[in-house]
Amino acid sequence: MLLLGLSLAEAPQAADPDGSSACSSSALRDSSLNLSEVAWSGPEQRGVYIGAPSIVRLPSGDLLVSSNAFGSAVNFSDPATGAVLHKSTDEGESFATVATVANACDNTLFVLKNTVYFLGAACHLDAMQLSRGSADGTQWPVSDRRIVLTAAAGMSYANAPTAVVEANGKVYRAVESVFKADNTAWGSSLILFATVPPDKDGRGLLEQTWTASKPLPFAKDWPRAVRTKLSNNILMCTFLCETVGAFNGFTRTGSG
Repeated sequence: MLLLGLSLAEAPQAADPDGSSACSSSALRDSSLNLSEVAWSGPEQRGVYIGAPSIVRLPSGDLLVSSNAFGSAVNFSDPATGAVLHKSTDEGESFATVATVANACDNTLFVLKNTVYFLGAACHLDAMQLSRGSADGTQWPVSDRRIVLTAAAGMSYANAPTAVVEANGKVYRAVESVFKADNTAWGSSLILFATVPPDKDGRGLLEQTWTASKPLPFAKDWPRAVRTKLSNNILMCTFLCETVGAFNGFTRTGSG
């Protein structure tokens, strides 16, 4: 189940993309938090759960939400496995499934100028993938999808749908490297960044060159057992210009 923290009313049901179950979008009547159900993976106990949510407001004002399915019943070896996108045109009172993006794992939705993008790990390609969507968020053609960074031999990338930040004329996103031979053995954190294109609508980001920073170092006094970084976020703060200029990445606690 994927929930959204808005005050919502009852809404009609829609079909899951695979047609295997109902996907309701409604207020939770037993919730005191005014949560809305965006997607449901029921019936219960079928080996599927929904996670990795990302949300963005489109230039039109509509809400677009992404999610991934996880669990024993999900075939992660299938290249078609990816993210499902849900859209609301009524301020979150109801959501409908509008698109899928293959090979997108824990990607982040973001809008640059007037164009919506989806950035994160490419599930089966040991790479980071950038996808560009239509203005209404319902179309994500393969021709508007590209690999922006490929992992070194024996490595892959992983992430959570953490923030994409625009600052100082660049777009930034945090990502973690992982050893393929043991996906519990995490490598290091990197910052992926590209220059904001000069065009008015932001569509040129797909053609920009993306660069990875040097790995972020661990604090030497940390116990070895906790010398890992999982699902890091990046924040805009006063250290950003100084850090990027000095290191081409991020080296300070508090800088991202």
